[in-house]
Amino acid sequence: MDDTTRLLLALLQHDKPTYDKLAAELRGDDEGTVHLGIFGFAFYVAVRRYFGQRRTKAGVIRFVSNARIALVDGREIPVAEAEALTYAALDMDMPGVVETVRRLDIDLATDIEGQLLTKLIADLNLSDEELDALLLEAEQLGRSREAAAG
Repeated sequence: MDDTTRLLLALLQHDKPTYDKLAAELRGDDEGTVHLGIFGFAFYVAVRRYFGQRRTKAGVIRFVSNARIALVDGREIPVAEAEALTYAALDMDMPGVVETVRRLDIDLATDIEGQLLTKLIADLNLSDEELDALLLEAEQLGRSREAAAG
């Protein structure tokens, strides 16, 4: 598991000391920037596991609504963007999804995916081993996409 994946794991396990340590190390290695593409890949893997073949508009709307309710720290996620990212991950052809996703700033998209990912992981009720497997699958997906992009 690479360092950014371990950072995400620490975040999902609410392991603040490990998260802080890894974040500081990663910032030090890259002039203050941490590349968090793993969030998008983990979101993709988790959302597909969560929905399986039950891919409906109502299911996505319900999930995003429940995720927003579960945000206890007062943060809001934009509904249309959260739904669009979820539809896109599920390859659901919904009106306006492509345009909405393309307009998203990468930082906002990562924030939304990270918040939804937290809810997905909670709802999937994964064991530590299952969470590791999910993140390793996401890491591998990221590597294969990177290799394909050249």
